[in-house]
Order: sequence, then C-alpha cells, then structure tokens
Amino acid sequence: PLETSDVTATLRFTEKPDAILSVQCWSDSCWSDLSAESEDVVFSGSTIELKPGGYIYEVSARWDSRGGYGGRAHYSFYVMVG
Repeated sequence: PLETSDVTATLRFTEKPDAILSVQCWSDSCWSDLSAESEDVVFSGSTIELKPGGYIYEVSARWDSRGGYGGRAHYSFYVMVG
C-alpha cells in the first residue's frame, strides 16, 4: 500500500487521457469480497479526494482514437491515509 497523510491525490499519466470516466473505491475491510459495493470518489480534473483509512481505488479513463490508438483503461491502487 501507498501510505500518506494527504487528503487528495493527483493522477498522472504518460499520455494524458481525454477523460477520466469514473473513480471508485472499496474499503480494505472488503478485501477479497467480490460482492462488495463500491463507493464513488469525488474528483476534479485529475485530482481525487482520498478517504481516511485503507482503500482500494479504481480509475477508469478514456483516450480518443489518434493515429489508430485509443480506448479505455482501468487502473487500481491501494492507499492508506493516516
């Protein structure tokens, strides 16, 4: 896990996406519970609000087609805010 005391995080991509579609999280108390409900995460541009405690975050982003490349990707990471 990434440990921090920050309450926000800035998402950085090698190639900036055309849109961040959604950001969701799950409490680490739900680890391995495949039926756990996600929570929406507040985001503005590429900055997301982190929740206190341990959470697994998922970011969904879209790149428009340029030169034959484009599509969607999902990124997940584990952050502990203390």
